[in-house]
Amino acid sequence: MNARENLIKTGYDLFLKQDYLGTGITEVLKVANLPKGGFYHHFDSKLDLLKAVVETYMPLPFGDIDCPVHRAQSVQQQQQRIRQEYQQLDQILANMDGQIMRYFAFFFDALSHLDDFKTAVDGIYANAISSLAAAHERHPETNRKQAYQQAREFFAQFEGEVFLRAVTTKPKEFE
Repeated sequence: MNARENLIKTGYDLFLKQDYLGTGITEVLKVANLPKGGFYHHFDSKLDLLKAVVETYMPLPFGDIDCPVHRAQSVQQQQQRIRQEYQQLDQILANMDGQIMRYFAFFFDALSHLDDFKTAVDGIYANAISSLAAAHERHPETNRKQAYQQAREFFAQFEGEVFLRAVTTKPKEFE
């Protein structure tokens, strides 16, 4: 692992453990076992490190969906593809070793500090919801407002499931 990768991994571990504001550059350098110049050779600021950590460890949801192709698909086809995305997220979260809540806290921390990340996440969800709403709207009995509501409810169901997994444990009798 080179020095830049070491800083990114260390930044991720510390941001996950104690959040962005609770982590200082000095601490990152100490844990990474690098001199101060080692940080500034790779990053201009702690915010730049945060950007690199987010790019490395927080893949954007639905980032690999081809929007024009997706938009042309039926409701059922789109919903199946969206389910696949959430299954991939489940796999990522399953490997978090009890850190799911910290991961989500870090995700929201990143949203609050990185306007570009917030804009990208918002845009991706807006496009995915809009695409699914357009498919719903192709049904003659569904108006635009209903289509949008149905699409949001579909996403909300999965987002709610992800949230529940983060904040609850499965009772032993259901394992």
